[in-house]
Amino acid sequence: MKRLTLFRHGKSSWEFDIADYHRPLNHRGFRQAEQMAHDCQLDHPDLVLCSPAVRAYATALFYIRNLDINLSRLQLEWLLYESFTPTLVKVLKQQPDKDDYLWLFGHNPGLSNLASYLTGEECDYLVTASYICLELKEDSWSSLNAGCASIIRYERPKK
Repeated sequence: MKRLTLFRHGKSSWEFDIADYHRPLNHRGFRQAEQMAHDCQLDHPDLVLCSPAVRAYATALFYIRNLDINLSRLQLEWLLYESFTPTLVKVLKQQPDKDDYLWLFGHNPGLSNLASYLTGEECDYLVTASYICLELKEDSWSSLNAGCASIIRYERPKK
């Protein structure tokens, strides 16, 4: 059985006049990501897929550092930036079956829509720095389809 955890990046800054892709985490986003990574009780993933956007990458690094995950497991994936369900599913279907547990760091609305598609039920809108863990009924990433997963955990930052 495959497992997938979807992580939304921490709160980002709108302070600077820069391209969306380059927006960093703001002060609250750093606190959120640090707190969530510190409190995280997840198993180590076989592979970490991450949007290359600065805010997603920074969030992923908090988890990797705080959980002592080997950085070689991190893979930046351009298709995860501003992607919607069809593209996210395509990326996941291309992952090797030797990897049973994947983490994916990205953006909304794509992540919330992906969770809804995979579970077949309306998932709460993933707030910044939250994550949702899914257990898939499939033994192969290439077999992903609508309704193939169930939610096993949902965590959001404390206020």
